[in-house]
Amino acid sequence: MRFCFAAAAFAKDGLRSLGDAVHPLFSFCFSLAVYLAIGPFFGIPRAASVAYEIGAKPFFADGGAALGKALDRTLANKRKHAA
Repeated sequence: MRFCFAAAAFAKDGLRSLGDAVHPLFSFCFSLAVYLAIGPFFGIPRAASVAYEIGAKPFFADGGAALGKALDRTLANKRKHAA
């Protein structure tokens, strides 16, 4: 997977041009996979978990377990009232 990121970074005519030599559909799927891997699949969850670990978790004595239970109860009540 690291090779894909390196190839995408050094593509002269853009990322889609890398896959056009194989097939246009492959080009689209390859570029979509690289973009999704960089952002939504790896980057955003990691940034969110780091922010939680550094910013919110220290304020909970039990490491956030009570917060998780409270959110579960809140969501269960909302589901119950929505039905």
